[in-house]
Amino acid sequence: MRKNNSEKSVEIFYGTSSEVADRLIEYMISTGFDIKSLPLQFRARSTIVTPKKVEIEIMGGVTITVIMKKNKVSFIVEETSRKGAIRVN
Repeated sequence: MRKNNSEKSVEIFYGTSSEVADRLIEYMISTGFDIKSLPLQFRARSTIVTPKKVEIEIMGGVTITVIMKKNKVSFIVEETSRKGAIRVN
């Protein structure tokens, strides 16, 4: 799936499906990929792996990896590998 936003190409890869992940991705696209200002409904555990790669663990045992490059942003939605995933109400 590809979308364009402010001249950035967006790729979304699904290893698992999640309604919350879909809403989070749509929110991030609409706000210009601002990870620091996530609303409470999406806040969970985020880990900055590198300045251009962030992993966000959300409810339902789902992890979204965001990889930001100059002209492309990739979202990878997959099941959380560790036990005890954070739940967000």
